[in-house]
Amino acid sequence: MNCALTPEHTDLSSRRLATELRANVLAELRRSGCVSIDLSRVQSISESYADELFGMLAVGLGIAGFVQQVKILHADKHVLRVIAHALKERLEKERGSAARAQIQALVAAKHAQRLQHRHC
Repeated sequence: MNCALTPEHTDLSSRRLATELRANVLAELRRSGCVSIDLSRVQSISESYADELFGMLAVGLGIAGFVQQVKILHADKHVLRVIAHALKERLEKERGSAARAQIQALVAAKHAQRLQHRHC
């Protein structure tokens, strides 16, 4: 069964409120495996709200899981553009962080390997 969650406000801009809704979304996902977010009353959404709710969900669930488990309903074009931009920015940031961490690990391993060969 799919539950529809609806933000209380028409103008969404608070990261704190986005965090609260994200917690509700995650609880519903644990309960039913999918959730819909009804944005029919939303007139505007800030990038920070979109990032905190949708971007963080996409990172936590993975983009494939996000697309399969989270449905965005009744959002107008402007709201959808802000959400899409927040998703793009967050996922690029996460990929960049993961790539940097992987490069740092490779460099550290190579450095350790050189030190080991010097002592042999």
